[in-house]
Amino acid sequence: MTIRSSRGPAARALCACALLSACGLPSTGSDTTSPADARHPVPVAALPEGGQHTPGCQAADPPVVGATEVGRTPVGERSWSIELASEAMQRNESVMVTLPRDYDPSGRTRYPVLLLFHGSAGSERDYIDHDLEALTADYPVIIVTPNGGPEGSYADWYGALAGNPEPAPAWESFHMREVVPFIRAQLPVREDRGGWATAGLSAGGNAAMKYLTANPQLARAAGAFSGAVDTTLDYPYYPTLQTVLGTPSLLPTQGPTDLCRWGDPILQKAWWFGDVPTHHAENLAFHELWVTSGNGLPGEYDLPAQVDPIETHTYLMALSFLEALDHEHIGYTEVLYGAGTHSWPYWQRALVQYLDWLMPRFDDPAPTPDRFDHRSTRANFSAWGWHFAIHRDVKEFVYLEAVTTGGLVVTGSGRLELLTPPFAEPGARYRITTGRDDRTVVADAVGRLLFVVDLGPSHPEHQRDFPAEPPSDWPTRQVTIQRIE
Repeated sequence: MTIRSSRGPAARALCACALLSACGLPSTGSDTTSPADARHPVPVAALPEGGQHTPGCQAADPPVVGATEVGRTPVGERSWSIELASEAMQRNESVMVTLPRDYDPSGRTRYPVLLLFHGSAGSERDYIDHDLEALTADYPVIIVTPNGGPEGSYADWYGALAGNPEPAPAWESFHMREVVPFIRAQLPVREDRGGWATAGLSAGGNAAMKYLTANPQLARAAGAFSGAVDTTLDYPYYPTLQTVLGTPSLLPTQGPTDLCRWGDPILQKAWWFGDVPTHHAENLAFHELWVTSGNGLPGEYDLPAQVDPIETHTYLMALSFLEALDHEHIGYTEVLYGAGTHSWPYWQRALVQYLDWLMPRFDDPAPTPDRFDHRSTRANFSAWGWHFAIHRDVKEFVYLEAVTTGGLVVTGSGRLELLTPPFAEPGARYRITTGRDDRTVVADAVGRLLFVVDLGPSHPEHQRDFPAEPPSDWPTRQVTIQRIE
């Protein structure tokens, strides 16, 4: 077993109800929308990406969000299944909540939260069915496990199969914009990101990392247990294999094909790369990360000849992810234990190890950085109180570097609208300089600045190459922000 906290390259080798009210879960029927969206609106709705689309799939419109509680059912001594009517999913979905053993229902205690995601072909019941209550009895943390569907991939899907009456799933919007606000509104949880963490196994490990790359202000830490953290590994082999394996999803009971999750792996490479934590490593610079995996060879919980190619592949994904973190000089803790398969005994052990590592960290502050880098392929996104809307005709990354209250560097194409955090003096004038473009902006009533960075005409094609650094031949703008005295 290897346990290492790292900030540089490491040598690694493949071989190596009444009851509910009494327990403090208030029964409400109130609607829940995302308070984060309400507090921090994006400047305007960005234009949809154009260009070539996936054959056979109809692109989905951005989901509308809002969740209403339908009911809740006890499923253990400390756990409840809560059913939500989800606008994002356009159907009812379930969330499992497990409370601490000595839970204080008065609300005087604010508890840390672990968002725990299940793997492919699983459901929100997986952890409960594998002794979650017994494994977590000694940890004063609220554990939230939402359903992610058997093949949801923790994404807002690109679209739905043409002719399929079912809407395209919007799993990420359900989790981040409905479940998280619901938990914040209904339970006595910590409001600061220092009191939140994510974790998951297999596909859920991908979610734990990916959700932080897209929502860095959500939580302080993330853990991946045999996590599928680089689904572009050996591209296009893995995406093509996934698409072939997803052929059974053509059956009416299974919904859209794999092509409809991230688009065609050849024609729409940017959709795949834009939804993978490995290609957003720099977005995790201010988080504490924990990664564990076996290598697929038979281990202590396996039969002697039990070789597991799935765990071998997630192990290689882990190495790819850690190499990306190394490139960005981002620290992490790795537990690469050698022999072991893609199975529950290892994930149960990993959950306990992760909680032992995580709980002391909840006592430390997790401040908002005053300088950060960030990249995203999304038309609208936020990071650390900044909000961005990119107008362009294609799917590609926009690269933000050295973002501070004094300015930033932007690489990409099209028009980027920015809404800053409230660091300016309300009503004061500020000069925004972008190369030879110089304009004056007046801070709004809470001290935010809204302005546009012109990156020139949109690129004509979706991005096809994804270097670790911003492409040197793309337009780059140095933006400065100065108050006018």
